Amino acid sequence: MEDLPGYSRHSRAAQTQASSSNASNGNSRSGSTYSISLEDSKAHKWLTLHVLNRSPNPTSLPCFYQGDKIVGHVDLDVLKSEPIKAITIKVTAGTTFVGQEEDEFLKIENELWNPSVLLPDGSKVSKFEKGTYSWPFLISLPSEVEVLDGKVKKTFPLPATFSEKAVAGYLDYKLTVTIKRKGLNVNKTLVTSFAYVPVVRAQPPSPLLQKAIKENLPLLGPEDDPAGWHVLPSVNVRGTLFDSRQVEVTCTLALANPLTYARGTFAPVCLTLTGTDAQALGALSSPSAIRLFLVRSLATGSDATVELDDSERRTDNFFLETGAVGKRVLQGEVEVKRSSKPSCLFPKFTTRVSVICNPPLFISCSDMHVYKP
Repeated sequence: MEDLPGYSRHSRAAQTQASSSNASNGNSRSGSTYSISLEDSKAHKWLTLHVLNRSPNPTSLPCFYQGDKIVGHVDLDVLKSEPIKAITIKVTAGTTFVGQEEDEFLKIENELWNPSVLLPDGSKVSKFEKGTYSWPFLISLPSEVEVLDGKVKKTFPLPATFSEKAVAGYLDYKLTVTIKRKGLNVNKTLVTSFAYVPVVRAQPPSPLLQKAIKENLPLLGPEDDPAGWHVLPSVNVRGTLFDSRQVEVTCTLALANPLTYARGTFAPVCLTLTGTDAQALGALSSPSAIRLFLVRSLATGSDATVELDDSERRTDNFFLETGAVGKRVLQGEVEVKRSSKPSCLFPKFTTRVSVICNPPLFISCSDMHVYKP
């Protein structure tokens, strides 16, 4: 692991606070229109789905934030008359793991047309003659969903999309248009995945931390600003120094409150070392002795939402991913990379973020929450 370059704690802490403030103020709706079509053997686009979404690139998959409504229209371009039983559009979401069927936790289906429903122009047809037809739609995404957690149904916030290469599971959202045909004719479906992003509003830092950021002052530690820090249980480190004498140092790691950090920002940390041996304190406080890691875990299975020690979880449903972010001594910052996935507490699919300090220490904080600003 390489040393990180020098940094200004105030500018980065201000960046973290600014991101939290932006999340609190909400996000303005802007983006593009995503389109996807079904074609016949002659490359004629006979069924097209158009969706307004937050993605700035019209060729990227659609993206929606918590509280958004999915708005768009479905176009049917008929070259040859054909009887159709119904046209529907639905939103589905589910978790999938390698070798297993999808476990669906969300389904919203709307019928755009059947023979008894008027067309948007007010007319009624039993079958579609040659021409172009269009149906607008609006689907509201819920902010919560009721899911079976173990043997009990509970309400959880709608989780973020999760998909990465070489990861055993993923959480996917889909938008599907179905043309239901009569008789033995096969139904036709037009499907696109889309990204869903929860909106998280972090609480503000302590007044003293806000003052330090605003006035570009040194950050006060846990002793002077207890409300500004989440202090973890102390760990005693015992060992032999210079192969000659036994020493003991007490190490206490603290992270700045609140334990909710936006991606692309920095989490202030403070490590306090206490002991009676000055040489031992000097050795442990050197950059080569202490490293901080940001670790993400993915828990699956029936106990995914239960907070367990890593050693208590089965190796086939618990996966750790580490990203070394540099060495920090006494007081510094841990980078929360923009590529980090948001934290998620959801049945059978829970991701947690921890800060781990080692070696020779092992101090872990698993109460952190990472979100997309």
